Amino acid sequence: MQKEIMFFCIVSFSFEYQFKYKERVNSHRIKIITSVPNNLVVTSVNYFLDCFSRHSSLELNESEYNSFYINIQNLHYKVFYFEGSASKLHRKKEWGKHYRLEEFILSYMDKLFEELNQSKEMRKIFNHKQELIVNYTAFLDNLLEFGQHIPVLDVALLSIYGDRFFEIYRRIIRRTWYENVNVTGQITDKTKLVIADRYYDEIENCQTRKLIWNDEPTPRDIERLEELFDEILVEKLTNLFY
Repeated sequence: MQKEIMFFCIVSFSFEYQFKYKERVNSHRIKIITSVPNNLVVTSVNYFLDCFSRHSSLELNESEYNSFYINIQNLHYKVFYFEGSASKLHRKKEWGKHYRLEEFILSYMDKLFEELNQSKEMRKIFNHKQELIVNYTAFLDNLLEFGQHIPVLDVALLSIYGDRFFEIYRRIIRRTWYENVNVTGQITDKTKLVIADRYYDEIENCQTRKLIWNDEPTPRDIERLEELFDEILVEKLTNLFY
């Protein structure tokens, strides 16, 4: 009977990853799954989430948590009961955020597995490390939002030309970094990067990152801007996940 119930649950929804899941975790079919005694999959999901919460300060609302929980549960059923590539069973997932975010989460998950694999009881599931890591990363990549989970990047833009060039420079910045950037004309405690077309006195004692570019930013200036944004993003993610 237990195997019959498990098979029914897997076939009904295990391979349809829901990035914006609408149901509550205590829905009827989830109750059926969790009521099965000695369910290694449910135990492994709870074990993963416990490890994850101890190595992250990420706060998810109810809908986000439900989506994360159910997708992980579906994935664990897949690797426990079926062999072969998951790509044959569900649509290919596409990264929705910055590539640096993907790289960071992959690295984070790789380190998290050092703790997950300490449980001999659940190695039947966590032995599928590469498949799990790729999918865990996809789930988080689709959940995380700049300005909600990841703080917005605050940039101070200083120009000798004032408002005349301010809007031009701001458009250049926002084209370079397509996530949300808060661009202002003054340095504050939240400022993570100062960009200027001259070396002003107020920058001298500023401890944050700086970029001094030409009146007309060159390709090298834009390249350096991208590098600085990447550094700031990794710094923010490190504060969130370690």
